[in-house]
Amino acid sequence: GVWDEAEEWLREAAERSPNHEPSRVELARLLINRGEEHWDEAEHWLREAAERNPDHGQSHLVWASLLAKRNKRAEAIDLLEGFIARTGGNLHVAGFLERLRAGQTPETDEAAEDTGLPPEIEAEHSKANTVSAPVSALEEETVPDSSDAASTGITSLERIMEDIQHRASLQAQFMRTLSGTEDTDTCDNLRQLSEQGDTLAGFFQQWLNKDFALEIPPNAWAWRASRLYQQGTEEEWQQLEQECADKTPYTRFLRLQAEEEPNDNLLQQVNNWIDRQEEDRYVRPLDRYIVSAHRQLLSSSPDHSKRNAVVFAVCNAAAADAPEIS
Repeated sequence: GVWDEAEEWLREAAERSPNHEPSRVELARLLINRGEEHWDEAEHWLREAAERNPDHGQSHLVWASLLAKRNKRAEAIDLLEGFIARTGGNLHVAGFLERLRAGQTPETDEAAEDTGLPPEIEAEHSKANTVSAPVSALEEETVPDSSDAASTGITSLERIMEDIQHRASLQAQFMRTLSGTEDTDTCDNLRQLSEQGDTLAGFFQQWLNKDFALEIPPNAWAWRASRLYQQGTEEEWQQLEQECADKTPYTRFLRLQAEEEPNDNLLQQVNNWIDRQEEDRYVRPLDRYIVSAHRQLLSSSPDHSKRNAVVFAVCNAAAADAPEIS
C-alpha cells in the first residue's frame, strides 16, 4: 500500500545518499510509526544518521525520542547532553532535553518539528529535506492528490528511469569495448562523457585505459580509486581516504588488493571493519558483497584476475550508485 511505497522510496534515497540525514530520519520515523517490531531498524538508521552528521540536531532529537519510548531515558538524556556540549544546541533541543529530564516522553513527530540546527543554517538544512512531505502526508492518513504533486512524482520517476537507461547504455558500451567488438565512435563517446564529468563513464574509461590522464572530479571516488588501484602511491591512497572519508572502508579494501606485499596493519583495519559488518543486522548490500569477497580472497590464493574482478565490482557499484549489488 501507500506505506510500502513510501518505505521503498525512502530506502532508495537513504542508500543512494549515505550522508543525507533527512532521508534516514524520515525512514526511521516511518518505521517507528509502523510499530515496535520495526524499532530496532529505526534506531539503526537514526544512529547512522547521527554519527555521520554529528552537528545536526534532527537525527539526535528523533533518536532521543525513540530511546525514551523504549525506556532508555538515561541514554536519550546522555545523547542530547552530548549534542549540546558539542554544538551548543538551541532552545528546541534544550526544551526537549528538559522534558526528558522531567520524566516526559516527547513524541518523534514533535522531535522532527525542528531540525535542532543553529538558526543561521536551519533554513539551508530545510531546503535539503526533500523527502519529508510524503511522510507527513502518510502520518495524516491522507494521500496527496493535487495535480502538482502527481506531476512532480511522474517527473521524478521519469528522471530515475532516464538515469537507469543511461547507466545501462554505458555498461553495454563498456562491455562491448572490453570484448574488442566496439567501434571507435562509441569509445570516443565514453571519452567525451568522461570529459563532461560523467563519473560512471570516467570510471569505465579509466578501467579500459590506465594511462587515461583526465583530471578526475574530487567526489568521483570509484574513478579515483580505480586509477590508484592501477598505479597509485601510498600518499595518493592516504589522500583519497582523507578526502572521501565516507568511503574509507572501501578505500582500504581496494588498497589491500593493490598491495604486492602483505600489509599487516592495513589487513587488520579491513578485518576490523569486516567484523563490525558481520555483527550489524542491517548491512548495505555492497558491504555484504565486500565481506563475502574478502573472506573468499583470504581463504584462497587468488590470482590477479580474481582481484581485478572484485575491485571492478566494488568500483562499478559505487560509480553507478547501485545499492542492489549482490
